[in-house]
Amino acid sequence: PAYTLTMAEEDELKIWMKDKNVWHPRLYKTLKEKKISTLEQFGKLKKTEYNTIVKESKFAKPSTLKAVYDNAKPKKKKKKPKKKQSFADEDDDYEDYQDYQ
Repeated sequence: PAYTLTMAEEDELKIWMKDKNVWHPRLYKTLKEKKISTLEQFGKLKKTEYNTIVKESKFAKPSTLKAVYDNAKPKKKKKKPKKKQSFADEDDDYEDYQDYQ
C-alpha cells in the first residue's frame, strides 16, 4: 500500500498548489528554490520573477497559473476622490473679500 501524507503533514506550498490546481513537481521545486511557500508570497512576486519561474518550471498550464498569480496579488486600495468645492463656498470667499475692502 502506498503511503499518502495527510493534509497536516504536507507543507503549505503543496496544499495551495493542489487547491488551485497548479500542482506539478517541477513548479513545486522551482518555487521551493525561490523560497516561495505561501500564496501571498507568490502573489507578491514581480512580473519578471513570475515569468522566470514559469520558464524554469516549464509549467504546462501557464494560463491557470497566471490566473492564480493575478488573484494572489495584493489588492490596491482605491483612492477616495477629492471633494469638489461647491460654488457656495466660492461665494463665501467672495463675500469675505468684499468685507476687507
